[in-house]
Amino acid sequence: LAAYDDLARHLMEFLARGRPAPPAVEFDGAAFVVGHANRTTRLAPLDLYRRCRCALCVDENSGRARPRPPPPADVVPLTLKRTGNYALAVGWSDGHQSLFPYRAFVPGYGDGTAAGAPD
Repeated sequence: LAAYDDLARHLMEFLARGRPAPPAVEFDGAAFVVGHANRTTRLAPLDLYRRCRCALCVDENSGRARPRPPPPADVVPLTLKRTGNYALAVGWSDGHQSLFPYRAFVPGYGDGTAAGAPD
């Protein structure tokens, strides 16, 4: 049994090599605070909201933005949830739900420049 535990540990270490560590993301009441690869960036809620590429916001076949009313200027996230090691799910105060791959809003994430770098 110990041999299987050791094998599983080594396999997980092998698979994690070269994969960027997920960023730390929180909302401080005014902005998203994103920590990754020894740097911290801030992003206004409306700026992230406007990057949403969900099926309600973007036509899945053409990739073109769908006509939608503009988001409220005071929109804020109500829920943040890490989705796997690749994305952040956000539930917004206007009821909208978004899923943002980290590479869409974290500078340097997934481009190989910060692989394995600690947060």
